[in-house]
Amino acid sequence: MGRHIRIYNASIEEIIRDFKDCQFDVVFTMGLLMLIHTDSEWIFPEMARITKCLITVEDELGVEYRRLG
Repeated sequence: MGRHIRIYNASIEEIIRDFKDCQFDVVFTMGLLMLIHTDSEWIFPEMARITKCLITVEDELGVEYRRLG
């Protein structure tokens, strides 16, 4: 399985538009969306576009850190 995995180490804003529709079988994020700047809210629809299955895990307490302060 390790031969078939690619890891991208870049800002999501820089690379997400380069991926094709449904290019990935699964995209998994954990605690990502609550940290994205409000100027980058366009990323969620892009994440849905590039994958067949999108799994997101966010703060279950409902605290939005990006909106604080």
